[in-house]
Amino acid sequence: LSVRKRDGTPQRFDRVKLRAALLGAAHKRPVAAPDVERVVDRIEAEAEAGGGEVDAERIVELCLIGLRELDPGAYLQYAGTLPSFNPEIARSIPKRSVRADREGSELPAEPTARGSKR
Repeated sequence: LSVRKRDGTPQRFDRVKLRAALLGAAHKRPVAAPDVERVVDRIEAEAEAGGGEVDAERIVELCLIGLRELDPGAYLQYAGTLPSFNPEIARSIPKRSVRADREGSELPAEPTARGSKR
């Protein structure tokens, strides 16, 4: 199996590298390793069905689809690492993280320094 990079050069499909990237995105998220493994299986199966070659952009697309199905936070974590990530996509994902909840609350804009008298 091979991956056709954006510049047209082929590279060997590396299942371990793909799994590591997806697990990294799912770090500290409620995503089980077997679920990530199934996403990798689907991507590998598509590469095999396409004659043993798949575009790198298609792999990214399939990763995003798989992670979006598993967990919005893992999806956003992965998408945020992409140079061509469109932040508009993030707005369509339901906010369920602690950070997102905190951003919507009435917290002060800047924390005060220790020992400062305001």
